[in-house]
Amino acid sequence: MKMDPQLLRRYVLIKELIDNSYDILRSEVCDYAFSDFLEEVCWQVSDHMDLETVDSIEKIHRWVRNNFNDYIRENFDNLLNEENCDDDFYDDVD
Repeated sequence: MKMDPQLLRRYVLIKELIDNSYDILRSEVCDYAFSDFLEEVCWQVSDHMDLETVDSIEKIHRWVRNNFNDYIRENFDNLLNEENCDDDFYDDVD
């Protein structure tokens, strides 16, 4: 299956924004449950995109959650380990 070039560019852009958000959120990662961290990542992505309406912000947040949830979860867990956070606190179910 061949991916549409515009969709691929958008996907790559969003993934880069997600990855950049980890640097911003790293210092506070121990304060987040995963659901809160995911929400903050969504806001970091939408804050750095050219979005004009609340509707488009909600769509991009939904798209990030639906398409990058596992990727963000894996990185969240890695950040918790790197920052020596207490893992027992972050066992919320998503």
